[in-house]
Amino acid sequence: MMGGRADGVSATTARIMELLKKPHGHYLSGQELSRHLGISRAAVWKHITALRRMGYAIEALPARGYRFSSSTCPYNALEIASGLTTKVIGRPIHFHEEVASTNEIAFTMAKESAPEGTAVVANRQSAGKGRLGRQWESPPDGGIYTSIILRPAISPREAPKLSLLAAVAVAEAVGGFLSHPPTVKWPNDLLIQGKKVAGVLAEMNAEMDRINFIVIGVGVNVNVKSGGEVFSPEVQAIATSLSAVEGVEISRVALLQALFGKVEEWYNRFLRDGFMPVREAWNRYSGMAGRRVTVRQIGAAFDGTVLGIDEDGALLVKEERGIVTRVTDGDVVVGR
Repeated sequence: MMGGRADGVSATTARIMELLKKPHGHYLSGQELSRHLGISRAAVWKHITALRRMGYAIEALPARGYRFSSSTCPYNALEIASGLTTKVIGRPIHFHEEVASTNEIAFTMAKESAPEGTAVVANRQSAGKGRLGRQWESPPDGGIYTSIILRPAISPREAPKLSLLAAVAVAEAVGGFLSHPPTVKWPNDLLIQGKKVAGVLAEMNAEMDRINFIVIGVGVNVNVKSGGEVFSPEVQAIATSLSAVEGVEISRVALLQALFGKVEEWYNRFLRDGFMPVREAWNRYSGMAGRRVTVRQIGAAFDGTVLGIDEDGALLVKEERGIVTRVTDGDVVVGR
């Protein structure tokens, strides 16, 4: 299976973990590892120490060697990269235990010429960002918080299409772990049973006629109660998690690998075939067509019925007076 690159993790460290995983539970002596990798036993110990710091449970016994002693693996860059099959997205992965915002880090890295596909992943965000200046609650051990750098050769006016593209990719990835498919709410919220389970935030750096880069931030509520933390009462009223819906804990590593794969698949399709396939997929996933909504924009609000999205990604809303309005900004509240 193909693997990606985990930034800050040496190839030797990754190889030692690979060897310890198969066959699981068996000891490998320091001498065996030293001979196999062509390094000293002291160097082997340094790599073992690095793996322990990354969260791996590795036993060490005199005269027997080292053994990976857990049935589960930690959530880290090495695990995510080891099963990745993408060519661009998630190559490399920059993993952090805690950050203020993965989007902020990715944005700074993009300014400093980080390559397309670079992904920032965090176990927790202290100031996660949502649309319209809202905060995305990001408790530790419970969600996926990642930001991906893209450098598409498209005009700035086409940038909103990538936000809708990301919503489709997230819906397909998440749908693979659910009994029933999720729905998308314009422009890029993912809902299960009417409650928010994931969101996308796209931020752009551009000049008048070209995009320098776009950062696509994704937050997914996977196992909300992991680590002993839950959402605030206000958030619980409007949000849920995959584990709460399915009744089982879901692997964040497997889901993030699927997510990176779907982002790459849809991004390549968009660059090759244009926005039409994205539009068709978004409309299929949308639970909004035919629904009554209230559109709230700065200084104005109106009611209407959703028709879908157009070729530019704008939401089409038919007002009561019969006029079809293209909504490109603001908040859309779906009626019950």
